[in-house]
Amino acid sequence: MYPATVTGDRLCLRELTSEDLPVLTRLYGDPRVTRYLRFDSLDADEAAAKYEERRRTAFDAPRTRYEMAVTTLGGPAMIGTVGMTLEPPHHLSGWLNELVLVPEVWSRGYGSEALRLMIGLGFERLGLHRIWGLRRHDHPVTHGTITEAGMSQEGRMRDWVRTGGRWHDVVTYSVLRHEWDTRCRSVTSARR
Repeated sequence: MYPATVTGDRLCLRELTSEDLPVLTRLYGDPRVTRYLRFDSLDADEAAAKYEERRRTAFDAPRTRYEMAVTTLGGPAMIGTVGMTLEPPHHLSGWLNELVLVPEVWSRGYGSEALRLMIGLGFERLGLHRIWGLRRHDHPVTHGTITEAGMSQEGRMRDWVRTGGRWHDVVTYSVLRHEWDTRCRSVTSARR
């Protein structure tokens, strides 16, 4: 599916564009942002190469990667990215593989909303059965962000990622389609 767009209460997920490259370069070069990612800070050329690779995958057939720009409803400027990779063999499972936001919008609940929008895309438009994600075990706030988005903690994988010259454990989370449907029904009922 291209192009994909998902709109929420305060945010919109849209396809990456060339106008997003300066923000991506800033995000990927900022050690505060990359501290808990699966890669160390990138220079401008490395960030541009990562952008080009992600844009290229949007046109794969079948599409197995969704790397979306996060924007506020008030404007098209990107404030972050969120990504999901569909997994073989049947592409009925998705891996939420990245959520990064510019520091100026941290602690506003945008991370949970961006994850909910991506999860909604996976279940409601892509027909997935299971969506999972992970966080570095030592990241201080992402547990709340992920569980607020509707995911449940599953377990811990030891020494799964190496950044900053050290190995780090990650904690895994998931949500199943029937759990998502139940959650959406209860939220809709509560709004009435």
